[in-house]
Amino acid sequence: LAAVICSASLVSLAAVAPAAATAKHTTTGALAGRTKINTGCPGPVSPGGCNPWHPLPHATFTITRLSSAAAEIAATTRTVRSNSDAAFRVLLRVGSYLVKPTPETNRLGGPQLRVHIAARATTETTVRFTAKIRLT
Repeated sequence: LAAVICSASLVSLAAVAPAAATAKHTTTGALAGRTKINTGCPGPVSPGGCNPWHPLPHATFTITRLSSAAAEIAATTRTVRSNSDAAFRVLLRVGSYLVKPTPETNRLGGPQLRVHIAARATTETTVRFTAKIRLT
């Protein structure tokens, strides 16, 4: 009888442990995507003949957590840089964020984005930049 009670206790503890571990990890999600730049199109272009958006490797942008009132929360800004394939992936706490492309020598920033990160999910986005000198 003592062996049966002991086994039941172990099974009960084992059932609780995974639930606690899972709850700990549900407070994060991921933001993933690509960085692109608009370089314009050279000369006259036939309709549908030019796509001005190109991958932008090693582009830098910031991500800042937003409050429930959509205000930027101090000391929550982090800088992200896309890789050599212009891709990025970053783990973030669940919540809303403001993404701001960083201007650099050869490019302007770009439109700011508001994104929402859900638990155990990946939010996909494209961070867009504009070239300082564009082909037209």
